[in-house]
Amino acid sequence: MKAIQVTCAVAALLFLLAASAPAVDRPADEAAIRKAMERMDEAYRLRDGRALGALMAEDFENWLGTDKGREVNVAAGLEALKRQPNAQYKRSGEIGVFFITADVARYKAYWEFSGMTDAQGKGLPPLKLLGACVMVKREGQWQMAAFFSRPPGR
Repeated sequence: MKAIQVTCAVAALLFLLAASAPAVDRPADEAAIRKAMERMDEAYRLRDGRALGALMAEDFENWLGTDKGREVNVAAGLEALKRQPNAQYKRSGEIGVFFITADVARYKAYWEFSGMTDAQGKGLPPLKLLGACVMVKREGQWQMAAFFSRPPGR
């Protein structure tokens, strides 16, 4: 009997939480997230640190546990790009947007990095990655709060 009461209480709590959650304009928010990713692509292509920073949440971090915070990450990224002046990337296939709450979503896609060289200047083959971004909506704007990538197929 107690298990039934607990189950009913949990179900009621979940219903109340779902009912009180802000409405999500999914088509508009999905479009805004995709637009933010396009702007990220362009900022990377142009090596525009200010534009990259504007698309990241202040508390941004990658899931490797390094480069915590927007300023540190942008600086580290621009330094890496100086070492790889011909590096480019493109999203080579979107997996999609999944909303966790009205203001938090996961964006997944495949990325391909090209134009990179090793320490001796020899060209490296393109690097393909599966990436996931945690996107947060703050003050009406979607920003990247966290990023994780790995080789596809693992």
